[in-house]
Order: sequence, then C-alpha cells, then structure tokens
Amino acid sequence: DGKYWRPGSIRDRYDSIQCPVFMIGGWQDGYATCNLRTFEHLKVPKKVLIGPWNHSRPDVAIPGPRIVYLNEVMRWCEHWLKNEDNGVMGESPITLYMQTYDNPTPNRTHTSGYWRIENQFPVHDHTERRLYLYANGNLNAHEPDYNQGKDTYVYHPTVGLSGGLWSAGVPFGLPTDQRPDEIHALTYTTETLDVPLEIIGQPKMDLHVSSNAQVMAYVVKLCDVAPDGTSALVCSGVLNGTRRESLTDPKPMTPNEIYKLTIALDATAYRFKLGHRIRISISSADFPNLWPTPY
Repeated sequence: DGKYWRPGSIRDRYDSIQCPVFMIGGWQDGYATCNLRTFEHLKVPKKVLIGPWNHSRPDVAIPGPRIVYLNEVMRWCEHWLKNEDNGVMGESPITLYMQTYDNPTPNRTHTSGYWRIENQFPVHDHTERRLYLYANGNLNAHEPDYNQGKDTYVYHPTVGLSGGLWSAGVPFGLPTDQRPDEIHALTYTTETLDVPLEIIGQPKMDLHVSSNAQVMAYVVKLCDVAPDGTSALVCSGVLNGTRRESLTDPKPMTPNEIYKLTIALDATAYRFKLGHRIRISISSADFPNLWPTPY
C-alpha cells in the first residue's frame, strides 16, 4: 500500500462515486473480493453480478456457466441513460453463483452450482461461524484450551503449485487437488458434515505465529474435502508477517517472538455438501503467486 498504488483503488473513498454502479465479477478472478466489498460501501443505486468466471468476460470466461451479460448491461443503461422504466431497479440487486464441489482438474470448463439472488450484503439472516484449530489436526466449533501447545512446520518455497493461476486469458489454470501442497503445510479438518453449509462473504483467520526468519509470509487456504479425500481449494488469503501492523511501513519479524495476525481470505460463495469436510491449511508459500523469502 502507499501513495504509488492508491490512485488505482477506490477503497476508503467510496463516497467519491456519485453515479449508479453496475459491477460484474468472477470468483476465479484475482479481484474476487472487491465486488461485494464495494457493493457494501456504495451509497448510490447499485447492482452486482458475480459468476464462477476467471479474469474475462462472462460470455467467454472459463469456467462457465457463461451468460450473455450484455443484455443485463443494456437494461441498466436504458434505465439510467435513457430514463426507461424497464423494471431493472425493482429486481434484487445481488446476483451471485453459489459454487459447489467439482473434481479439481485444471482444465475444468464448468463449475457446479446454482444462481442465487439477495437484497443486501451481508445477506439477510446470516450468522458467522467460528471454527478453532486443535493440536490433533481437528477443526471444530468448540473453543479449545489455549494452552494446548503449538504446531510447527518447515518452510518450503514451492508450496502453491496446486493453487492454479488467475491471470487474464489463462484457459487451463484452475486449482488442482491440494494434497501435494498440504504435505508441507499444517492442516485442520472438521468431521463429516451432517448438513450442507453455505458461505457467502470473506472468511477471516486469526493466527498466533512465530518464525525464525525476519521475513515470512503466512498463507491460509480454505478447502472442501470430498469423501474420497480429494481436497479442492475454495479460497485463500495471505499476509506477509512484516505487514502485521501496517501495509505501508513493514517491520522485520523478531525471531521466535509471537505475533497475532488477522488474515483475510478472498471473498467467495460456496456450498459444502452433506458428507464433505471443511479444511484449513496453513503454510508460508504460494508459489508462483508469492516470491520466496530471502531468508
């Protein structure tokens, strides 16, 4: 963060936008979080459409389902630029694709799921679920004894090769089975779900960490574990430990000192199926999206 990057962002200056806004985004895009965040903060007439797409237009994006989005743009413009009463503002302002499990192959062209509409964000009648890490690798909703000890791992800079690529125009770059990365990570997994679970929004992870290196990143991945053990990436987040207090004024980490980090994962809309499990994996690399630490 800082003066160089600020002109490219509307964050913290949403009030400067005074015209009606129609946003279109994709869950497989690197810019997945800004859509719901901006929608939440705008004070003008607004509408948002989020599909399962990568960094591409909804009519050509991979994975699908694709849509003819220009019809939606046309209706918006006819209302706001030509004063036509076509009913567009009487519809729910949020349309999003609720993703669900697919076998995680990099060349998958379709995402299973369904469209869902909402009138507000955060969605009406939502609840926040809090899960805790246990020393035995369990993940559950019961608050643990915080004196249970610590878990450790060795830094492997190549972790992340299963994470896929999000760049524009990449047709075959979706995340694959996460288990090759999870070998070099800490994993925490729930029991089998006895009811489906839907999440909409931006997961957040609180971690207490230490490192024997001055510069170390912390990567958190939220995964969907199928009955056969396959681990599919839902979303992820990262924080460089030197940015624990500020994104503009980094400070080296003092070796072996414990720091609390709050790591925001990318926003998503996802349904965990009955019989599946939720997994959190923690590591310090996401190659090639993150450059390795020099230490």
